[in-house]
Amino acid sequence: MKIIKYLFFLIVIIVIGLSLYIATRSGYYNVHREAVIDAPKEVVYEYINDYKKWPEWSPWIEQEPSANISLSDSTAGINSFYHWNGDIIGEGIIKTIHSDKDSILQKIEFTKPRESQGDVYWKLSSKTPSQSIVTWGIKGELSFLEKAIMIYKGGMDNLIGSDLERGLFKIDSLSELAIEQYTINPKGISEYSGGYYLYLTTASKQSGISSKMTEMFLKVKKFAKENNITLSGPPFVLYHEWDDLNKTTIFSTCIPIREKIIPDFQSEVLCGFLDSGRYFKTVLKGNYKNIEEAWSKASQAINTNRLVEDPKRDPMEVYITDPSKVPNPANWITEIYIPVKKTLTLQKTF
Repeated sequence: MKIIKYLFFLIVIIVIGLSLYIATRSGYYNVHREAVIDAPKEVVYEYINDYKKWPEWSPWIEQEPSANISLSDSTAGINSFYHWNGDIIGEGIIKTIHSDKDSILQKIEFTKPRESQGDVYWKLSSKTPSQSIVTWGIKGELSFLEKAIMIYKGGMDNLIGSDLERGLFKIDSLSELAIEQYTINPKGISEYSGGYYLYLTTASKQSGISSKMTEMFLKVKKFAKENNITLSGPPFVLYHEWDDLNKTTIFSTCIPIREKIIPDFQSEVLCGFLDSGRYFKTVLKGNYKNIEEAWSKASQAINTNRLVEDPKRDPMEVYITDPSKVPNPANWITEIYIPVKKTLTLQKTF
């Protein structure tokens, strides 16, 4: 009997000691992970801010794809919510209480397998125009029972840290796919209205067109601003010569203006006039890096339609969207205009 009493007292002492240990431990937790994502933060933001996209990357839905999901009528922004219920992942709800392009704050409540709540937070910043730094974290206060469970499971970081990493990895993959989407659509015959424009002309290696183009457009815009000239349309490039043998080109960067101006004789920016004319129009929606394929498909479409290019006029690219205002390359729009002669041949429908 004495041994049993001693064992009983020992167990009581252990329980009391363990209880005191648990009670005095801080219940506060803040688990977070950071990742560099190869996409503009505006693209990443859409995957986080809109609960409709969450099943695509959620590490917990990946564990139980058959879980029941219900969403608020408005799935993005403040007051939107996401409710889940599953045999493996339990039941809970998360609601957005703050959202802007740099940060998102959400309240999360678990009802099964046990009641608990916490704060979910996101921080987004740009590492480069095409890269984002994203932090995903969860913080809160554990109850006595939860603290006891965490001792057994190795702590909150050990419990959910890998899930946060998995979620960020999947967001990265989806964001990269999103910015790579593009379409090329040969539209057919189009009448381009023409008009006056400011321009700069240069010769360049074909491989250096993009960098040259950016530099030249900045000079034309600066000239227009310094001389109070109103720009009247999207910028475009006229290709005067294209030498595939030597990989060179001569082109002009142009911006439409409302009326003719006469620049100072020392100015490198000049004023030109483009006659209205008949062109075959092709639209690239997506990253400009696909422009070579777009030109190829435009030429194929011209041949399919038995149209004849007009060598006396210059082909051109018109840049409908401004990349500085439209961060997702998948939404950039470039229009290709190839001058064609008038013929009586009917064109095919695309």
